[in-house]
Amino acid sequence: MILGIWGSQWEIGNVMLAPKVKDLPMHQRGDAVSSMVYEANARVRDPVYGCVGAISSLQQQIDVLQTQLALAQAEVAHLRLVSTYIVEHRKKNIGLHFHMVSVGVVVPVVAGHRGDGGAVVEAVRPLN
Repeated sequence: MILGIWGSQWEIGNVMLAPKVKDLPMHQRGDAVSSMVYEANARVRDPVYGCVGAISSLQQQIDVLQTQLALAQAEVAHLRLVSTYIVEHRKKNIGLHFHMVSVGVVVPVVAGHRGDGGAVVEAVRPLN
């Protein structure tokens, strides 16, 4: 095994990577070494995929979170639409109610809700 020849992974990395780092501009060397250390640690954690496995896992998390965000945004849009409808519906019903009172129309007595937004009519009574 190569470790027996060189003694440690650090020595192997140092011998192989030092020339590459020296070829970089001085301001990029720190980032390059940090990146290599991250990649080496990722390879220790996941010998098959290394940092690509970590990136893939993070991408999957992003995909799930984007889906959840899209669903939440759709729900917010739906709730805004429903609340706008309810406000407009109430405004129209208030005007209609006042008109029916003035002309003496009968109105249904609501006993409850069906659960889908509709009402169950129990009886009809005169408005006045």
